[in-house]
Amino acid sequence: MTGKEFDTGNPALDRRFRLTLDFMAASLPPTRLLDLGASNSLSDVMQRHGYDVQNTSGDLDEVPEAVRGVEVEAATAFEILEHLVGPLNELRVITAPRLFASVPRCAPA
Repeated sequence: MTGKEFDTGNPALDRRFRLTLDFMAASLPPTRLLDLGASNSLSDVMQRHGYDVQNTSGDLDEVPEAVRGVEVEAATAFEILEHLVGPLNELRVITAPRLFASVPRCAPA
């Protein structure tokens, strides 16, 4: 991928999308995914690249069971876990055989 297919106007975001999709494509061909969090620009990009993306809705801290029993080949949690009070509660109920997750990198103080 060249990065031009994203054209967000933000080179850093285009690079992030390209690297994420390259990593996913090398690990998992387009298939059905559960993406934690509301629909967003990355989930839209994943759909345009052949992934069947189902996003979550509502407060995952209050209803972690919202993802229980969702049948998908993988779950994605890109830069959402740091927003949850108890992310482990959510991760425990996901039944997908694979999880792709990332959290923002914080520069040392």
